[in-house]
Amino acid sequence: AACADVSRLQGELALVMDTALERESEISAEIVNLRSKVAKLTALQERNEHLAEKNGQLAEKATASANLASKLTGMLRSKEKAMDALASEKRAVDAEKEELMAARPALD
Repeated sequence: AACADVSRLQGELALVMDTALERESEISAEIVNLRSKVAKLTALQERNEHLAEKNGQLAEKATASANLASKLTGMLRSKEKAMDALASEKRAVDAEKEELMAARPALD
């Protein structure tokens, strides 16, 4: 009877050992899978940081471009006002010239 108990216990121990080895193999596979996922997440995080840096640079450039466009628009408006003033002055000079030309025959 003792031999039968020992034999049965050896069988149970062998079964427990097999189960433990299978579980160890599964855990090892899970560890490899998790390490792969961590590597991918790390790469994604680095890429996100790089993109965030690029976005910041683009935002700075966009702000600089908007400021330049505003400055150029202001300069254009100033030039348009100056051109309008010159055109108005030219019209006044032309009108005075016409008056003088009309009055010239009377002076001759």
